[in-house]
Amino acid sequence: MTSYLVTWEIDIEAKDEVEAAKEALEIMQDKDSEALCFRVSNYRVSNYRKTVWVNLLDPEREETI
Repeated sequence: MTSYLVTWEIDIEAKDEVEAAKEALEIMQDKDSEALCFRVSNYRVSNYRKTVWVNLLDPEREETI
């Protein structure tokens, strides 16, 4: 099995870091949220790192970055 680093990014305006994190968590947990684009990186034996954008609204579309 391969290990992956999966990140999701969002810009949020809030009064402080904790409020920003709480807002992001709310958005992530909203079943109707369209925040479904992730940066996914894997590490191979040679430490070669492949990073792609994965859009779960369009799983056939994967962009290498």
